[in-house]
Amino acid sequence: MAGNKVYVQGNYVDVHDNEVVNLNIDKVGTLQMDEGTTESDETLLMKLSLCFKDEDTARRFLTSIKELDDTETVRLAKKYSNSGLCTDTSKALWKLLSDAGLYKTGYPNWNKQMNQR
Repeated sequence: MAGNKVYVQGNYVDVHDNEVVNLNIDKVGTLQMDEGTTESDETLLMKLSLCFKDEDTARRFLTSIKELDDTETVRLAKKYSNSGLCTDTSKALWKLLSDAGLYKTGYPNWNKQMNQR
């Protein structure tokens, strides 16, 4: 469909008059440590929502881990998982947190801590 345009403004995408639209978000930016919600926060939140019970739970988790170290972050993820609030603590969740700079330790450490009793 040459000539069709897709307009993106913030987290709004205008795709009208396009028969097929494929969106791919390749990179999540670093989160700002202030009170405001950034566009990067919203992008990460959208992706995190797939790993949690709902968007509100993902938002609470994201807000909670912003100032935690890696050990505390994985401990909180495990707590959410054990209570049924986090439905996917696999490599996907680790990668999202790692790419956003919220978990700096490698996946083997994440996996080991998630599987400890």
